[in-house]
Amino acid sequence: MQRIKTSDLFLACYLINEGCQISDTEVIPDRYKGKSMCFIIEGEESAELEKKYRLGRAVTNVSRFKINMSVLKDMMFDTIRKA
Repeated sequence: MQRIKTSDLFLACYLINEGCQISDTEVIPDRYKGKSMCFIIEGEESAELEKKYRLGRAVTNVSRFKINMSVLKDMMFDTIRKA
């Protein structure tokens, strides 16, 4: 199982959309925003999916992406607020 740690909300959403799972989250200091959040994501193909994303070759279901983005944003803001 491959693990990726990212604070890129769009990458996290894409990986979740493609079947990866959030294994953990981490609130980190950010000198501009105060606090930020990293998602630790696991999946069999997470490294390959990240490569596709970075190269601009990511393809996904946009309707599901929109729903997952809303869920991740809520999770992120709730977690940062509680930290």
